Amino acid sequence: MSEPVYKQYQRLYEDLVQDHPDDFSKMEIIIQDELVENALKYFEAATFPLIYPAKSYAVAIIYATLNEQHYGIPLLETLSDPDLFLGHDQYFKPYQADPATYNAILKRLDDLPDWIDKGWAPQTAEYWRLECTEEGIQDVILKMMENT
Repeated sequence: MSEPVYKQYQRLYEDLVQDHPDDFSKMEIIIQDELVENALKYFEAATFPLIYPAKSYAVAIIYATLNEQHYGIPLLETLSDPDLFLGHDQYFKPYQADPATYNAILKRLDDLPDWIDKGWAPQTAEYWRLECTEEGIQDVILKMMENT
C-alpha cells in the first residue's frame, strides 16, 4: 500500500521547515492525566498552558477529520497511524492504543457544534494545511523564498 498523499506533504514540510513555533520547548505546557475533559478544553478556548497528553488527542482528531474531509481517508485510519506526527509528538497514542479515550472525545464533540472552528482548532487546522496539502507546501516555499 502506498503512502497517503498527505503523508508525502508532511515529509516534505519536515524537510523544509526547521523552526517550529509549537515546539514543546517553546510552549507553556502542563501534564495532567484527565484526557477527555482536557482534550475538550482544546476546542473551547485558545488558552495557555497547553495540557498534555490531551492536546495530542485533540490535534490527532483535527488532523484525522481534515484528512477525511479533504482526502477521503477514514477518520480511524488516520488516528491509527502510529507515525501520524512523524515521531514529533511524544504524547501521541494511535487509536488502537487507547480507543476508549478517542471514542469518548469524539462522542462529546458530537455535542459541540462547529468544534473545528473553536478554541485552538483553527490554528491546528492551519498547521495541517501547511503540513499536509499542496497549497500549504507552496505557501511554505513562497515564504522561504521571501525570506532569502
